[in-house]
Formats: sequence, C-alpha cells, structure tokens
Amino acid sequence: MSAPTEYLFDIHFSYTAFDGWLSASILLLLPVITSIYPYIKYNYTSPILSIRSIGVQSHSKHFRMFFLGAQYIITFLLVVLSLYFNRQLGMLLNTEPGFRTKNIMNVNLVYESKDFSSYTYESMQQRRQRVMQLDNELNACPFIELYEPSNENILTPTFGTNYLNNKGEKVFLNIHYATPAFFKLYDIKVIEGEIPDINKEDRRTVFVVNKAALKALGYTSINGIVAVVEDYFEGHLTSGIKPTIYPVGARFSGDLYQIAYTPGKKKEVIDFLRNLEYKVYGSEDFEYTFLEDDIKAMYTQDRQTATIYSIFAGMAIIISSLGLLGISLFDIRQRYREIAIRKVNGASAKDLYRLLFRKYITVLIIAFIIAIPLAYYLINTYTQDFAVRAPVSIDIFIISLLLVIIISLGTLAYKIQKAAYNNQTQIMKTE
Repeated sequence: MSAPTEYLFDIHFSYTAFDGWLSASILLLLPVITSIYPYIKYNYTSPILSIRSIGVQSHSKHFRMFFLGAQYIITFLLVVLSLYFNRQLGMLLNTEPGFRTKNIMNVNLVYESKDFSSYTYESMQQRRQRVMQLDNELNACPFIELYEPSNENILTPTFGTNYLNNKGEKVFLNIHYATPAFFKLYDIKVIEGEIPDINKEDRRTVFVVNKAALKALGYTSINGIVAVVEDYFEGHLTSGIKPTIYPVGARFSGDLYQIAYTPGKKKEVIDFLRNLEYKVYGSEDFEYTFLEDDIKAMYTQDRQTATIYSIFAGMAIIISSLGLLGISLFDIRQRYREIAIRKVNGASAKDLYRLLFRKYITVLIIAFIIAIPLAYYLINTYTQDFAVRAPVSIDIFIISLLLVIIISLGTLAYKIQKAAYNNQTQIMKTE
C-alpha cells in the first residue's frame, strides 16, 4: 500500500525501523515530556500554593497568549500560502500557452538505427522506403489533419546559441528546426512576412523568428528573415517566452511524429497508427502521448505544492482551534464565579461575549497583522524568478482572516455559551 507521501510527492519512499521509532517518539514521547513539568509542579507543591499560582502568576497567562498568537501566525501563513498557490496553479492550468493544444498527439513511429555508418546502400534504400510508406499512409488517413516528424515536440527543451544584435552585442536565441507544417499544425500566427511552402525537392532552408527574438536582435524589419511569428510559451509558463529562431526546411527526420487529428476521432487515429506501426515495422510497442496531458504533467510539482500547503493549512487550523479550546476552557473555567455574578446582576449573553472575546480577538488581529508582511515576503521570494505568476491580491488575506475567525471564535463561542447558561446559583455556592 502506497504511503500518502508517495501520492503527494510522486516519489517512492522506503521506510526503516528508525522512521517508525521517530514517528512514535513524536506522537507519544513529546506529549509525555510536555506533561512532566505541570505534573511535577502541581503534584509536589502544596495544594494552597498550586491553587494560588493558577490565578496569581500572570506570566503563565501571558505565555498562553503568546503561544496562541504564534499558532495564529503560522495558521494565517499557511492558509494564505495555500490560497495563493491554488490560485497560481489554477492560473497555470487555465492560461493558454499561445499554440494549439487540443487533438494533438506525439507518437514514436520510426524504428530505425541512428548509426548511419552501419547502413549499406541497400539498407539505406529500404529505410527510405519504410519512411515513405509511413508518410503515404499518414497522408491518406482521413482522420489526420497535419503531421511533422521530428526529434522533439513543441515542449521539448531546445538548444541555442549566441547571435549578434544590431548593436554588436551577443544575445542568446533558442533554435527550433521546423517545417512549414509545424506552424500550421500548432496554429502559430504569422504576424509579418510569409512562410513559403517548401516541397521535398527544395533543398533550401529559410529562417523564421518569433517577436521576442526580433526584439532581442533589435531589428525593426525582417531583412534576411522570411517571417515573424507570434510568441508562445514553449514550456512551463513560469519560464517565460524564449527568443527563438526557426530554421525551416522541407523535412526534418526524427522518430517522433507530431500529429494533429480530427476532433472526435481519437480512438480511430490510435487504432490506425497502431496498425500502421505493426504493418511497417512489425512492432507492438506503440508509444504515444497527448499534448494536453504533457502540458498538465509539467505542472505536477505545482499541483503537489498547492496540495501540501492545503493539507498543512488544514492541520494548522485544527491545531489552533484545539489550542484555543484548551486555553479558553482553562480561562473560562477560572471565571465561572465572575460569570455567575455578572449574570445575577443582569448581564446578558451579549455582554459576556464582549467581555470574554476581547483578549482573544486582540491576539488574533495582532497575529494577522504580523502574518501579512511575512506571507507577502515568502510568496515574493518563492516566485521572484517566475515570468508568469498570480497577483498577490488582498482578497486572499481577507478570506484567510474570515476563515480563521469563523473556525476559532466559533470554538470559543461554544465554551462561552455553555458557561453563560450554567446553573448560576449552584456555581456561586460551589466555586
């Protein structure tokens, strides 16, 4: 059975006996240690001194409020971070990368040796015939709109080199080899110039750049470049748009086929390609992915980050509520007689809420004020290198404040309500 950590991090964890002892120590030993001090203090001190110390030692109350405030700060931080990273994840998943993503698959179709020194003239001719057979079958398939053989897809990190811009300065441009079909397949818009249709007999290579590359080169015209295309995100959105130059030719060989197919014909295309691969190469190792799935896979770590913060935010809220419950139970229990006297003298439940809520609300507001700049700093530090990031808006702080107030003060209200409606006469006799 896989552990929760494996699900969250998508990494296999091996567990040892030490991990078991460490977990047991955290769950059992720490609570025991924290219980020793009050046990020794109140068990080996005279009863009258123990009773007096409960109400007299003001520093004990201050320590309780301090730790409650620290719990609130941590809770606010985790809730704000959870809300932000879930928003960041949503933005990454819902932002269009600037090219077509639907009904495109990447398929490994060619199974040829890459060691060209091993080929004879006859075997090279046979290789060409097999590749031509693939092309002819793909062209004849009614469900396939466009395809391009390559060694990488649009998301694969490309290589690059330095070019001199109009000022003689070196600028780094990515290099992505493509055919004219590449830009049509991904619906990449041409904003200046025109990409020529280059047939198989045409040996020339023309150059296309994106807007980012044109800007990096400092050009205002496209002399020597046949076209300028719209920018798009080649990978993770947070990496930004990369200045790219495209050497465009008639065909570039490669094992990976990028295929755009007719919407609603996924199953038919998969069956066709599987049969085609078996027909040409006799292979049943049919490997393919869908571009939409590849894009989602890029954000696996972002999804894990958002999930982890959500889990720890929930745990922090529970711990803070338990801490508040324990502190309020202790404080309100000490003030039973005061509550009873106020009730007998005509105090309403509203008056009691105002009296007992005051210090807890003060601690909560102070913790919130401290947590705001801390959360803002942590978010900006984590995302400072992101080219695309969700805005840090005030609503995530307001939502976190309301959430903690409702849960925490709801816990406190339950204890006050119970104390307010106790038998006041009986309490005045016994307290």
